[in-house]
Amino acid sequence: MSIAAPATNPASDLELKLPATVGTANQVLQNGSTAGTLEFANGGKILQVISSHTCVSAASTSQTWADTGLTASITPSSTSSKVLVVALVNGCHTAQVGNTNQMQLQLLKDSTVIDVFATEAGHSDGHLNHMDIGTGGAVTHLNSTNTTSQVTFKVQFRKRLDVNKIVTVQYASSCSYMTLYEVGA
Repeated sequence: MSIAAPATNPASDLELKLPATVGTANQVLQNGSTAGTLEFANGGKILQVISSHTCVSAASTSQTWADTGLTASITPSSTSSKVLVVALVNGCHTAQVGNTNQMQLQLLKDSTVIDVFATEAGHSDGHLNHMDIGTGGAVTHLNSTNTTSQVTFKVQFRKRLDVNKIVTVQYASSCSYMTLYEVGA
C-alpha cells in the first residue's frame, strides 16, 4: 500500500493522523473535527424511497401558483435524516408570440415554499402561436426535515404551461413524477 503526495507542493508538510482503532463493517474514513485527523464513521445510506406520479392535466397562464397534482409524503425515521426530492414536471409552454416563455415551478414542504425553479424556452419560429415543443421542469432539492413526523412535498407551477400535455403530438398526455429519498446521516 502507498500514499501519494499532492500534485502541487503545499506551503508546509501535510500530516494525516490515522485512527487508533479499526473501524467496523460499513464504516467510512472521514476527516474529523480537527483538520487532518481521520476517524471512522457510519456512511450515509438510503433508508426509504417514496415515489408518486400524476397524469392529470393542468394549465395556467397567470402569475398565480397552481397545483401540478404532484405530491408525495414521507415519514423520516430519524430527525437527523435528510430527504432528497427529485421531480420531473412534463408539459408544454403555451406562451403567445411576444410573451415570456418562462415556466416557473416551486417546491413546498407541507405549506411552506422551500425552493423556486424556472426554465426558459426560446421560439423556434417567430410565427408560431404556441411553443410547439414538449418541455419539462426538473426539481432537485436536499432538505433537512428535523422531524420524525410525516412531511408532504408538492410541486406547483405558474406562467403559460400545460402540465402533462405535449403540443407536438396533438396534445397527447404525459405524466409527471416525484421521488423522495430518505438519506440517513
